[in-house]
Amino acid sequence: MKTIAICDNDRAELLVSKEAIERYAEESGTDIDVLLFDDVTVCSEVAGSFDIVFMDIDFEGAPLGIEAVRRINEIAPNCQVVYLTNYLQYSLDVYVTDHVWYVLKSQFEERLPEIIRKISLIDETRHASIVIETKGDGRLVRVLCNKIYYLERRKRETYIVMQDGTYVVRDKLADLLDKLPKMTFARCHNSYAVNLERISEIFASDMLLDDGTKVLISRSYSKRFRERYLLWAEAWTV
Repeated sequence: MKTIAICDNDRAELLVSKEAIERYAEESGTDIDVLLFDDVTVCSEVAGSFDIVFMDIDFEGAPLGIEAVRRINEIAPNCQVVYLTNYLQYSLDVYVTDHVWYVLKSQFEERLPEIIRKISLIDETRHASIVIETKGDGRLVRVLCNKIYYLERRKRETYIVMQDGTYVVRDKLADLLDKLPKMTFARCHNSYAVNLERISEIFASDMLLDDGTKVLISRSYSKRFRERYLLWAEAWTV
């Protein structure tokens, strides 16, 4: 069962959103529990117990929903957030937070299946893992794919560079890529492959990851890599 919270200080709109979600759940056979909040602070404080939060932005004339989502990102990073609002004016402001979608209330029921599909895809990728055998001591280690920044092939070794360290394995780069989620990993060089989620900027011959690392892009891979990144961006960003 998924626990879904809706936060809006307009009681009538809370009920409209709840009914839309319940209709979707009934039609799709999804098991859900829907909780309603009209206090943005309370909702953000208990967000750790929710799978999804549909958050309004404007509370009493101020964009308090954005700050609430920033707090949710900190205390409940696995909670997926969708902004649900009547206003387009905040559509750029929300990018200081991690969120799945920005949807107008007038389009909510129409967009809901697409939103839920994207949330499910993110959940699957977030929990995807591979088992590797480290070179030297032969340890078998389960690695969460979303913690990988990039892979680098050096001679007969592949370095798996992660958020919290680096593993060295004998596996070839191509063999590791076959095991990783194809939607989020792409080769950019004979010696490098990257997690597309970790890219901040792409330049002509290299890219910048969100930890400040620069990774090379070779001329032979450049066109295909950019196409892969744009496909990822279209599917994963709003």
